[in-house]
Amino acid sequence: MQDRIARTGIPIRKALLRVEAEGARQYLGLEENIPTVLILGGSQGAVKINEAVLSALPDLVSFANIIHQTGKANLKGVTDVAAVVLTNNPNAKRYHPFDYLNETALQRAASVANLVVTRAGANSIAEIGLWKKPAIVIPIPESVSHDQRTNAYAFARTGAAIVVEEENLTPHLLVSEAKRITGDPELANTMGAAAAGFTDPDAARILANEILAIALSHES
Repeated sequence: MQDRIARTGIPIRKALLRVEAEGARQYLGLEENIPTVLILGGSQGAVKINEAVLSALPDLVSFANIIHQTGKANLKGVTDVAAVVLTNNPNAKRYHPFDYLNETALQRAASVANLVVTRAGANSIAEIGLWKKPAIVIPIPESVSHDQRTNAYAFARTGAAIVVEEENLTPHLLVSEAKRITGDPELANTMGAAAAGFTDPDAARILANEILAIALSHES
């Protein structure tokens, strides 16, 4: 049974099997002709990532649109700090915080993102692979989740991502890696192509077939 499950891959939400490019920049209010960095901390957000983003914000918006999923409980605190950090910044409108990106918003954000910064949940990495996007992956510390660190390095070994351990995450490192990847189209394309091979879009169907096969085998 374990061998069967290992072959299935990670099922992806049906809505996220495709991205929605048409009207995405207008929908999200993004500036044209600059890269877009999509920052995801999971549905609850990630405090450590939020803190690094806020400290790096003036540098990040100097070269990119920033779509930042903060987590529902964190939105007000993040937007309050961002308003102070970006006071009188000519690029302040490039920062777009969201408490949570619903499927429609995520379809559009994924379509325009040049880079994804993310935790290392299995579903998150599988979705990024399907979107064919380069990534900076920041796993939850191993003391909290061994699986995330394993996921992160498995994804990175394909060439699709770089891993930044949370204890090493600094605003300077976040900015320098984001700028390096988005500023090098050849590198970004190579990473995106590597990501494409990580996710099987048929995983849900395969898993359903395997479950059915297991159920039938117990009947016989």
